[in-house]
Amino acid sequence: MYSYLAIKELTRSNDLLKLFISVIVDHLVDLIDDEEKKDFIRHGEDLMFSQQQENEDALLRLTTEISKRLEGYKALNKQFQQLNSDIDEDLIDRIQRKADERYCKESKNALGE
Repeated sequence: MYSYLAIKELTRSNDLLKLFISVIVDHLVDLIDDEEKKDFIRHGEDLMFSQQQENEDALLRLTTEISKRLEGYKALNKQFQQLNSDIDEDLIDRIQRKADERYCKESKNALGE
């Protein structure tokens, strides 16, 4: 308590001491502000890194999903092409049978006349 009163009395009587104390206080406030700024910047960098990591993870999941779907579409396309080929072969066979039947009928008709 005595030191507080002594400092108070010194600051009243001595402008130089007042200036010195105000400079020290300002410097301490600046140090505190600098630490808070550093903490804020560190926190912001941590958030940016975290967000970047989340974005990279999401991009990886999306790329994986697209690859899976692409493989599925390739498989479906292959099945469709096979089905289309089977239909074409079946259609060709049916047309050939019809042509053969028609040829046989026409041949019989030509021979029968």
